[in-house]
Amino acid sequence: MNILISLKNKSAELFDRLLEKHKNALALFTNSSFQKWTIVTVLCLTLAFILAPELRLFAPKFEQGMIAERDIKADREFRVEDQKVTEEKKKEAADSVLPVFDYDSKASTSIRIKLANSFSQAAKELKSVHSENQDDNSLSTIPVSQRRKRNLENNLGIPLTIEEFYVLREKKFSQALQSNLHRSISYFYDNKYITNTPFGKDEKDKGITIRDLSTQNEQDIKDLSAIYNIQEIDAALLRRVNAVFSSDSYTTRRVIFSIAKKLIKPNITLNKETTENKKLAAIEEVKPTFFIVQKNEMIVREGEKIVYNTLLKLDAYYKSSGEYKFSGFNVFLGIFFTALFLSVILYFWRTRNWAKPSTRSNLDFLVMGILAIIQILFIKVGIFLALATNRAFPLIPVEACYFAIPFALGAIITAVLINRNVALIIS
Repeated sequence: MNILISLKNKSAELFDRLLEKHKNALALFTNSSFQKWTIVTVLCLTLAFILAPELRLFAPKFEQGMIAERDIKADREFRVEDQKVTEEKKKEAADSVLPVFDYDSKASTSIRIKLANSFSQAAKELKSVHSENQDDNSLSTIPVSQRRKRNLENNLGIPLTIEEFYVLREKKFSQALQSNLHRSISYFYDNKYITNTPFGKDEKDKGITIRDLSTQNEQDIKDLSAIYNIQEIDAALLRRVNAVFSSDSYTTRRVIFSIAKKLIKPNITLNKETTENKKLAAIEEVKPTFFIVQKNEMIVREGEKIVYNTLLKLDAYYKSSGEYKFSGFNVFLGIFFTALFLSVILYFWRTRNWAKPSTRSNLDFLVMGILAIIQILFIKVGIFLALATNRAFPLIPVEACYFAIPFALGAIITAVLINRNVALIIS
């Protein structure tokens, strides 16, 4: 027992010391003006919190397939982007872009110039060799120079076998050989296209875009059957060579065919970069698809499963709510300062017209504040019950339920505890 008394005395002594040490700070709480402003500030903050619309600092997280925990109704009209439809449109726009192939309209001319220069130089070299071997009646006895063969290969840009070089030499790299060889090759370039890769199903179905590198003009081609694949021109090239070199031997025609095949190059090539840029440009031109959610439209009801469209609406709703977050905070501040202004005006009006002893002034002020908060809570609970009753019993209108709300409760209690004059203010 003595221990308990000792602890009690020590605690009291410690409390007295704390009061003595912080006497100046605690004196502020006993100040009448400080009490008034504390009461009115807490009162106005509480009223603003109760009366202000729902404030959300963080948007709730929803996932497709979740069950809604409560009813969510749109409090404003807003737009919702249908991302799935937008993505489908972007995909369709990208798929509608035809592959772009660069067309070299000067390919045949380049081959003709290459043949002319190469054969001309080779003919000069052959003539000099022939003059050095005047005693020989045939070129077959002159050995093949690897240096001259490499020079011809470099000028033509293709490798040559010993047999191919030998046949060209037998023909003395003549102008007629050059002309006939070019005739065999140019047939595939005259208003025709040659590619080095087979076309896919999409390209055959949609077609391609041909862009002339010289003029930068573009042309869409739907029918690709007339375009040669360089891997599939052997039969057509062989027929062309046999027709042009019909008077030559089979061996010569076979060698010319081999050389012509090496010289033929694709004159259209896929430009992947340009194709991708056109697809990106087509995608950027696609405008998002929106649908409108009307004000007061029910987004989801309690217990319902959140489906794709509902998830889109919820995301857009809370995203737009985030954009209006500061607006909601401004509403909160507006209610706070309005309540503060009215409280100060009514307080000074009350003290001027119905003076009260200063000892009860703050107490009356505190009671009025508590009653005002209780009154508003009763009204909000009453409105909630009125809506719930109307939902359960639709025959009972909401307006009829409002008559059951005790609107005068605060004024009656104020009249009993303080006086009728103050009850007039709170009413």
